[in-house]
Amino acid sequence: MTMSEHRDIYLRAHTAKHTDKPRGHRERSDLSLPRWPERVLIFDTETRTDVHQRLMFGFYRLCRLIGDRYVCETEGIVYSEDITKEEQNQIGTFVLNTLTDVQMKRFPPQVRLQVHRSFPEFMAKVFWPAVRKGWMIVGFNLAFDISRLSRGWRRSRKGGFRLILSEQLDYKSRTWKAHPYRPEINLEAKDARTTFITRGVPRFRKDEWPNPGRFLDVGTLLFSLFDKHMSLDQWCAEFQMKGYAIDRKLEHEPSGKITQSELRYCRQDVKITQQLLNAAKQEFDTHRLPSLRPDQAYSPASIAKTYMREMNIMRPLAKFKIPDEILGIGMQSYYDGRAECHIRHTRVPVMRLDFVSQYCTVNTLLRNWEILTAASVEFPDATEDVRRLLRMIAHRPDKCFDRELWPDFRFFALVRPDHHIFPVRAPYNDKEPDRLNIGLNYLTSEEPIWLAGPDIIAGGASRKTGRYEAGETAWQNSH
Repeated sequence: MTMSEHRDIYLRAHTAKHTDKPRGHRERSDLSLPRWPERVLIFDTETRTDVHQRLMFGFYRLCRLIGDRYVCETEGIVYSEDITKEEQNQIGTFVLNTLTDVQMKRFPPQVRLQVHRSFPEFMAKVFWPAVRKGWMIVGFNLAFDISRLSRGWRRSRKGGFRLILSEQLDYKSRTWKAHPYRPEINLEAKDARTTFITRGVPRFRKDEWPNPGRFLDVGTLLFSLFDKHMSLDQWCAEFQMKGYAIDRKLEHEPSGKITQSELRYCRQDVKITQQLLNAAKQEFDTHRLPSLRPDQAYSPASIAKTYMREMNIMRPLAKFKIPDEILGIGMQSYYDGRAECHIRHTRVPVMRLDFVSQYCTVNTLLRNWEILTAASVEFPDATEDVRRLLRMIAHRPDKCFDRELWPDFRFFALVRPDHHIFPVRAPYNDKEPDRLNIGLNYLTSEEPIWLAGPDIIAGGASRKTGRYEAGETAWQNSH
């Protein structure tokens, strides 16, 4: 886009929802459920390596919570009905030559792996009983493994997937249809790495499913705790360095065929997933947040918001009565994260800057904690104060580096941009006119626009003349 091009800009708006019910805080967690259930089902599957990724086999472990860790009480294998006779023989040889890794003492002891000769059998005897009893279904990249168990799917209202995991033969039409007594499993993508997994409601016999479905992706829990995504083996190495007794993945490249090495590889993955679950549990329990279950921790924000609840800090919308006009001003001036590249295809000197925890850092430096913990907030007209602040910074740009001054940047102002560099929400791609992005562009507008204080200061400093356009009106947070 050249300097001569003009584009329409798009602004956020606040819509007021009118209801007779009082606004209150809705708790996310059902405190009647145990934070960690008595038992968990851990499983992993292996598929063909073609585009269809059809199921071959899988291993599973039923584990019981003893003290502060889960120990294996049942280990088994399940395989597809569609594998070849030679592959069945490979599984038979593996089962005959392998002793279980059961850690629970019982009589008679389980020496051999439990074998399920079809995935429908595994679902009926292991998976659905675990879901019905409220046990937690655990895996690493769990959404993928559950999707492999599905017999069909359909779109949900939110654009996700509703997986049909069990079917029943309809004797009238002589076709297989979704089992009316079994629920669907819903997958809703939060982002490219995280998926919300929930249990649906069956058409009939709903009273047989008194417990909500509990699904835990260990990778998602670890991301919530440490704010980084890593592979299963990388997490194992990380916890080994922390002193945890955790094994590593076997060195094997999935072949899409059932071989002895493929079977050992999958079984090892289930074992280290159990070990990683125990390590993640120990780390999670150090936070002592009784109102947050591990299967509800989807990001570091989940833990941060729970800390706020435990400190009895209410959300601003639930705590303060803020006029819709002020909320509209805040929405119009809101621009989320953006990145801009101003120089392309040119070698220039660079300096690497790792800006970690940006939201936390910005909120701390602006002292927004004072607003969150305030008994009340006001929005006085601060137009003259803001104009004096802008004039002072225009003559002393170095004052922008004075941290003591930064809380004064907590204001919104109505400005008329005149070739200032401000964040702009617009359709930048002519081939996708409905797709909006945010860029830092020279902005000129005959109509005044509400902007946040930090953006106004940065935009004014970007002008070569160093001149600020004083705001027509300004509102400032005070508590």
